[in-house]
Parts: sequence; C-alpha cells; structure tokens
Amino acid sequence: MQGIVGEEDDPDLEAFLEEDLYGELKNSKAVTMDRISSSMYVIEFENLGQMKSYLIRKYYNPQKDEYYFEKTAFDLDVKKQFLK
Repeated sequence: MQGIVGEEDDPDLEAFLEEDLYGELKNSKAVTMDRISSSMYVIEFENLGQMKSYLIRKYYNPQKDEYYFEKTAFDLDVKKQFLK
C-alpha cells in the first residue's frame, strides 16, 4: 500500500487502506490518491471497468487516544468541489 500512499508517512492511513480497501484496489489497473487536507483524501480506482471514488476522512478520538478513518463513496462530479 506504500505505493498508493506515496510520500505520506502515515502508518494509520496505510493500515486502513490495507484492511478496508485492498480487496477492491488489488485488481485495479489504475489507482490515484489525492490529499485534500491533513485529514481528508480522495482515492480513485478502476473496478470492473468503471471508475470508483472514495472520500477518506481521518478522525481523532481523544477518549481512546486513537485515530480512525471513514470512507464515503461519491460521484466523480463531486470531486470538482475539492480539486479546483
């Protein structure tokens, strides 16, 4: 998963991608990941001939002192709101 994360050094993000997305990403011919902010990413990939997009958000839980991630599928047109 390091190839997808690129220069980012975020072991929590790498673990999330490996555990939650690797099954969908492993057979893709193209995967791209854009960092929108320090806590928001957009990942796009080809799945069964169609492009899929997820918004990945990183959260901090101060009660447990841990980070967690949530992914939300979205239409490619919505990406224009984030990437101008």
